[in-house]
Amino acid sequence: MTSTESKKTYENYDLSIGGHALTISTDQDQKKMDLIAKIVNEKIESSLSKNHSFQKSLMIAMLQVCEENINLKSQVHQKVQGLEKKAEQILRKFSELQSAE
Repeated sequence: MTSTESKKTYENYDLSIGGHALTISTDQDQKKMDLIAKIVNEKIESSLSKNHSFQKSLMIAMLQVCEENINLKSQVHQKVQGLEKKAEQILRKFSELQSAE
């Protein structure tokens, strides 16, 4: 465990997910937890409006959030790879310029 990990402060937050009270202990702030609850509740409501049961709506919401997370990670990975290639090209050109001097 690093010194940063040992210094994390966990807070308890009371959230309402799908109309059900839930207490979460996390190192995130209230603003972020409220946003997470809002996103999850929107996904649940969207699924409930399609006449799914509450339990099925929760599972659909979970799958949608996971799908979005995977897609974002893939996009970030592709951007990082592109930046790494550009950095390699810049370093190669820099080395060539230094060798030419």
